[in-house]
Amino acid sequence: MMDNVWGLGVLWFLFLVMIYVLLIQPQRKREKEHQRLIESLQPGDKVVTSGGIHGTITRVEDTVVTLQVADNVRIKVSRVAISRRLEQEDTAVPQKK
Repeated sequence: MMDNVWGLGVLWFLFLVMIYVLLIQPQRKREKEHQRLIESLQPGDKVVTSGGIHGTITRVEDTVVTLQVADNVRIKVSRVAISRRLEQEDTAVPQKK
């Protein structure tokens, strides 16, 4: 009887370890990376918001970022709404063949 209890306990433990490794740990890693991105934003960075708006940062405040999305068009978005920074190769205009 006790062998079944120990075996079941080991199975539950292994199940919880798998949940942690497959779900919780990757989510924490993504959250830390996003936090580092938000903290490192600077004017001149080309970014994409979580809503898909592309723009260049013109001003960074505590909780708000001002983006220039077109000539003479600037919008304010929440700093946490920035989903990624575009690298130089991401912003290059593709050549027509």
